[in-house]
Amino acid sequence: MSKIKEVKDKKASKSIFRKNLRLAYRFSLLATGIMGMMLPTGCQSGHGKVSKVQDFLGPSYRPQNFYSVGAMPEEIHRVVYLPVYYDEYEGDFLEAIDHDFVSALTQTSLFEVVVVSRKELLDLLGRRQLTSVERLPIELFEYLEQKYAADAVLFTDLTQYSPYKPIDIGIRSKLIAMESKDILWAFDEVFSSGNPSVSVSARRFQRSSDLSTQPLQTAETILRSPRQFSRYIAFEVFGTIPGR
Repeated sequence: MSKIKEVKDKKASKSIFRKNLRLAYRFSLLATGIMGMMLPTGCQSGHGKVSKVQDFLGPSYRPQNFYSVGAMPEEIHRVVYLPVYYDEYEGDFLEAIDHDFVSALTQTSLFEVVVVSRKELLDLLGRRQLTSVERLPIELFEYLEQKYAADAVLFTDLTQYSPYKPIDIGIRSKLIAMESKDILWAFDEVFSSGNPSVSVSARRFQRSSDLSTQPLQTAETILRSPRQFSRYIAFEVFGTIPGR
């Protein structure tokens, strides 16, 4: 009988031990989960909570070097957009900038935008681009006004371009009335992705414009991509054009 009792006691002890072991295992999993929630998440991707918070920390960038006549004159209804000028580079990137700048200008909803292509300029003047700081033939204004019934023309220069991080892109732009030849608005600044306030604003723009919904996008992508960074710049530049 004592042997039977001894065997039963051993079985009972083993059962209690296994039960306690299972409880300890479950407790360790629970503790691990809780600790994981408490650990810093700085190593997460741009979609992590900390990264999202960081994207909205710090002051936003506000352009300073621009001029306007005040409210946009009521008679300005149609604007001719001339291709971006850059004296050291021609190619796909300029075409991409033109596309992004036209899109941003149109989204202001201030006026109708008519685009003049580089080919049309080449046929008209023997050149693919015009800078905003050169003396322009009066015939150009007459041609644009007559052909497009335009009220103003927009010149834009790429004054600086460094595609490697930190990306630097300089923009000079002028909106000139066709009839009076007065400057209605002008802008001249260099945007650097290394500037903390520019970095914050660019990442905010990236999130608000849904550029980060693609699987490979992170909060830092716009600071490494000249094309995406130029979209942000277009938003900032034309955001300074006065309303009516």
